[in-house]
Amino acid sequence: MIYDSLEALPLYRSLSDSILCIERMVDGGLQWHPAIDRQSGVVVPRSYDGQLVAHHEQLCLHWVKRGREVIAVGFSEQAKAALPAADGTIVLEGAQVATVVTLEAGEFVLLMPGEPYALGLSGSSEDTESESLRFV
Repeated sequence: MIYDSLEALPLYRSLSDSILCIERMVDGGLQWHPAIDRQSGVVVPRSYDGQLVAHHEQLCLHWVKRGREVIAVGFSEQAKAALPAADGTIVLEGAQVATVVTLEAGEFVLLMPGEPYALGLSGSSEDTESESLRFV
């Protein structure tokens, strides 16, 4: 997991060729790219229910556009034994949380393949808008 401000995103270009495209998406200069799965919207805060999600091969860059969002991150070892769905998603029930992070507007978390997480948890502000980008 990498936790930083969007201003520092160029520092991570060596991790993936998609980072430059993501920088353009964050700036609003690029609306869509075929190699990037994009999900955005308003966060509805929820209690942690023991479920974490990971992606078998994709990285996930999650950033907050407006407000404050609380996320939980689990242990990568929890996802290693689980079989991914056809789309590469791994769902873990009853997962342990390793850390909790509060993202403010303009901050991101970059989650590695197999790193489980839960988004939009209690403590997030009611007016939070965020976006998740999954890529290789």
